[in-house]
Amino acid sequence: MIFIVSLLGNFTTSEAASINVRLPVNPIKNGGARLYGLTTPDEHDRDVARIQSLTHLVANLFVKMNVQRTGMTTRSFELMMSAVDMVRHDAPEVFQAIVTANPYAADVLKRFKSLVPALDEPV
Repeated sequence: MIFIVSLLGNFTTSEAASINVRLPVNPIKNGGARLYGLTTPDEHDRDVARIQSLTHLVANLFVKMNVQRTGMTTRSFELMMSAVDMVRHDAPEVFQAIVTANPYAADVLKRFKSLVPALDEPV
């Protein structure tokens, strides 16, 4: 398996887009290997804002609420706690980079906060 951490280096998203840099995303299983479709930096930032920002926002909420595992559990709770555990000990700079540095994260955060009053309503 090959991981590419950062193809952009010190480029901004718009600079990278102007030189047509494409980033690997969307893993597609092919036997034991993973092939990656390509996307532009702008598409990458938009998708990552949704998936990473939400993961970090929910994990941050769980940590601040001091949600703990007990003797009783459910599969969905365990999956959520696993996601929380993956980011619980990240440096604060990681959270800030994901939630504030990505130009699309502000919209995700705004929508997340706007839906707080509806949390007690059924899905």
